Amino acid sequence: MAASASDDNYFLWFSDVHYDPFYATKDAFRAPYNTEAVCNSNSIPSGGNIGCDSPKALVESALKHAAVVASSPSFIIITGDSTRHGVDMLYVTNGGDEGAESRVGSEAEMAANSEYHVDAMNTVGDILNEVVKIFAEAFPDVEIIISLGNNDMVPDYYLKLQDYTSDLDNNFSIADPIDFGMLGIVYNSLSSEEKEVSPANNYNISLGQRRSRSLLSAKDKLTFLRGGYYSRQLSDSLTILSMNTVLYSSFYGPEPANNDDPGLQFAWMRQMLTNVLENGNSQAIIIGHIPPVMGSFRHTQLWRQKYINTYYGIVDEFDDVIVGQLFGHLHSDEFRVGVGESAIPSSLSTPLLLAGAITPLHGNNPSFRKVFYSSIDTSSNVNNSTLLDYESHRYPMSDGDGGAWAKLYTFSEAYSFAADEISAEGLSANVFRSIIQSMIDEKDESSSVLHTFLSLVRAGSDGDVESSYSDGDCNAECRRQWLCTLSGTTTVKQYNKCLVQNEGEGRYITGIAGAVLFAAAFFVIVAVRIKKKRSRWMREQYDSTPSIDSNVEMEDHEMLDDNYFLWFSDVHYDPFYATKDAFRAPYNIKAVCNSTALSPVIGNIGCDSPKALVESALKHAAVVASSPSFIIISGDLVRHGVDMLYVTKDDQFSEGSESRNENDVEMAANSEYHVDAMNRVGGILNEVVTTFAETFPDVEIIISLGNNDMVPDYYLQLHDETFNGDNLSIADPVDFGMLGIIYNSLSSEGKEVSPDNTSPLSAKDKLTFLKGGYYSRQLSDSLTILSINTVLYSSYYGPDPASSDDPGLQFAWMRRMLTNIRARGTSQAIIVGHVPPAYALLNSNLNLVGNGKQLWREKYINTYYDIVRDFDDVIAGQLFGHLHTDEFRVGVGKSAIPSSLSTPLLLAGSITPIHRNNPMFRKVFYGNNGTGKSTLLDYESHRYPMSDGDDGVWAKLYTFSEAYSFAADEISAEGLSANVFRSIIQSMIDEKDESSSVLHSFLSLVPMLSGAGSDGDAGTSNADVYCNAECRRQWLCTLSGTTTVKQYNKCLYEKKRAASSHSMITGVRGVFVFAVAFFVMASIAARLMRRRIREQYELIEGVEMEGP
Repeated sequence: MAASASDDNYFLWFSDVHYDPFYATKDAFRAPYNTEAVCNSNSIPSGGNIGCDSPKALVESALKHAAVVASSPSFIIITGDSTRHGVDMLYVTNGGDEGAESRVGSEAEMAANSEYHVDAMNTVGDILNEVVKIFAEAFPDVEIIISLGNNDMVPDYYLKLQDYTSDLDNNFSIADPIDFGMLGIVYNSLSSEEKEVSPANNYNISLGQRRSRSLLSAKDKLTFLRGGYYSRQLSDSLTILSMNTVLYSSFYGPEPANNDDPGLQFAWMRQMLTNVLENGNSQAIIIGHIPPVMGSFRHTQLWRQKYINTYYGIVDEFDDVIVGQLFGHLHSDEFRVGVGESAIPSSLSTPLLLAGAITPLHGNNPSFRKVFYSSIDTSSNVNNSTLLDYESHRYPMSDGDGGAWAKLYTFSEAYSFAADEISAEGLSANVFRSIIQSMIDEKDESSSVLHTFLSLVRAGSDGDVESSYSDGDCNAECRRQWLCTLSGTTTVKQYNKCLVQNEGEGRYITGIAGAVLFAAAFFVIVAVRIKKKRSRWMREQYDSTPSIDSNVEMEDHEMLDDNYFLWFSDVHYDPFYATKDAFRAPYNIKAVCNSTALSPVIGNIGCDSPKALVESALKHAAVVASSPSFIIISGDLVRHGVDMLYVTKDDQFSEGSESRNENDVEMAANSEYHVDAMNRVGGILNEVVTTFAETFPDVEIIISLGNNDMVPDYYLQLHDETFNGDNLSIADPVDFGMLGIIYNSLSSEGKEVSPDNTSPLSAKDKLTFLKGGYYSRQLSDSLTILSINTVLYSSYYGPDPASSDDPGLQFAWMRRMLTNIRARGTSQAIIVGHVPPAYALLNSNLNLVGNGKQLWREKYINTYYDIVRDFDDVIAGQLFGHLHTDEFRVGVGKSAIPSSLSTPLLLAGSITPIHRNNPMFRKVFYGNNGTGKSTLLDYESHRYPMSDGDDGVWAKLYTFSEAYSFAADEISAEGLSANVFRSIIQSMIDEKDESSSVLHSFLSLVPMLSGAGSDGDAGTSNADVYCNAECRRQWLCTLSGTTTVKQYNKCLYEKKRAASSHSMITGVRGVFVFAVAFFVMASIAARLMRRRIREQYELIEGVEMEGP
């Protein structure tokens, strides 16, 4: 039996404190993705705020509560990240981003070699010392043991190890901590040795204050300076091994000298556990920061695989002396345990426990644990020390400064169904396997055990809804993800394999059961008949499978070279590429955009387009499409974040994200530099058009405005819509705001445009362009292009226009233009815009999400499709950009996009590789396909492989009619019609399973999933990874014409319900087949029995007749 929990045997466990002494000042850290969080104002709650790191008041309140509920802990552990995020960003004067796990290599090297690096390291040391001082003041006589986290070093995840070729003497002195780098500074800050500390620290911690409490001593010096690890023997029966697991992180750098055992920590770990084992009744608890597991929220692999294997090899070997493995990092209350063939050995007797965080940065409530443990039973000489139970205490952030710390739950009470096991074994691996098995056994989404777990993951979070499952649904896909995560997978490959193995297990087994029963019944029937009747017949069964010719040849479209146009989108030209002002995707700090030495000339994943990339695309286009009829650029010609070129350090708003709030936008729009930023946009637009015109000097170029072709993004102040007359003059472009500046930059009306360049705009476009940024171009008697400004309808557009039902009177103009086109008889129109009236499945970080985003406001969606439906007979194409992806949308069934439309929405990939895609453009064939009307016939997609750097070559990636050759007849007859795309969707539906070749073909060409054949970031590639049932439903609902969140969610629900019904029908069918087979078998058996009796009766009668 495990010992009972008592107040004498417990310790306190804190993790991810992330103390920010700059909270409520201009230097406070804020989660980069949470633009709504306010961290830098003295009017915010003193006890902390969602999206911010921890102020001192929050840390002190946690310890004050801990002192009440756990007044005499045996010891305290802090499993890493005591320091705030982004310490080095306190010293950055321009640009940059910090705190993301994707920072690697060259950028980290730049930060590590910067002039401010020593100051940043000293600040980390100061913050660590202050955290320990705060803890020591609350618990002055209690041993405090910490482990290092990735934010306890600068840059994060970066720790340069010293090359110790021989053992150091524990008596060696540290004359200057900086000689030992980050570890020297941390050791100096936390040790009792009187060393020199840099007098320049950031918030005036005196030397006396710094030495008020020490964690480390001379005996820890050797191992800590080697690799940031040490041990603490608390008693004869218990030793704590504090490991530096940052060394094994997938994001750690630079490469250590000893790549198999960085800092010789594994050798030390093995030696320490050997000593514990030889000590007899002694046991060990391992603590660290980053756990050797799969992450639960982004499903990333946290350790490099070779280190995972080494770690679990050691833990498995010393399983009998290890009573706990305690980690942090994920800011969530979780566990991991080996089940079946998972990488975590299923033979281990202790699970990995993961603690929640003190910082509320990620939408969680702050929490800590009081952990009960038992001691060795020396009287019986039985080694039974173990972790028995724990309490989780949390602070409700939604209550602001009016909240109170309180116990959230006790483990044994929350999982009371396992009470007997917990009583007998404490927090053993078997207990956690029982929890997982209970989740599996309950099978459906209403699983009470899973719900209990999810409600506690973020400490009962009522902060960020996206990170709290307490009141949300966790569908079948969510269940599989959690079960595969908790059950000990440690690599992406294992995790994906687990998902595949668990996909649809229940429904297949149910259906297979019916089939097996039928087969068994049939076998019994045949066997009985053979035995009873000695039948002479034999059953022969022939299976025939129709052959499918995958090499169907397309009929010639007669696509002459003079019947095509070029389509570019999302160029995002950045004239500041490879300078300090280059723009970089905020979430991708792996990207190097601002270095002339490290940034490829052609461009880089995560950066906007340099001129060399744009010119290379046009050079290739001039070879494969030397004489296009016209060129379309469907918006976002300008780089992201133009207004950020003018932002000073004191400006407290960010740019480039669709979640920029109204206050930020108004601040930027009313700033003193706004006119300069607008003029900069006009200059970049002019340079892009000039670059295109130099390659294609005699070709009409038609552009549409994108959200980044204005500053701030999505912000366009419309002027008086009642003005009329083409003769209005523009004395000063800024009088007409952003539209006046763009018109001035791109028109030929005696403005600042060279007469040698092709000007997209002219005086005839002035009226509509100044009203709303839209215009038309009649290319011939048979074809007109309507360039519409769809940013006006975006869900993120601001400010509210004067005419909210028809901003800029664009809808009225659009209806009038289409009426005129129809009146011309055989003339047709192509609509070109930037933001499509559709639903987007991919978020800004390019991963599949369950709810996606609605791109237009609903009332504008309805108006647009009313017009398009009314003029369907004259619209030959709807071409959009914005998503940087090669996609389409088409109305199917009751979707918001009318299913009667004859043309789909086509979405083009981008030139910029900022979203981990390969740059691409299209050559689009058009002409008369026998209907008497112009139509889009086919297209080629051309791409540049970014993984090749400056050595790559532009080439054709695919031709639409070849990629979807199964629809050859329809494409030949109708071109790129809506019916063709409905056939593609229907083929995806018909294939039903995850191996769908049509869906796979589509996904392999979506740039941000596989990057126009992308070989950018493997984390965003779906071409060669599993797209399970939930993924398929998400794509089918997106492609099939849903346009709002409500429609999308309804579609998902209906498809899930249909899948469930199919599963039930499959199972019921099996039962029904069995029942029928059983009935048939019973009937035959009864007939055979009657016949047998009759034969026996006749035989008996015959014997009697022949008798004497």
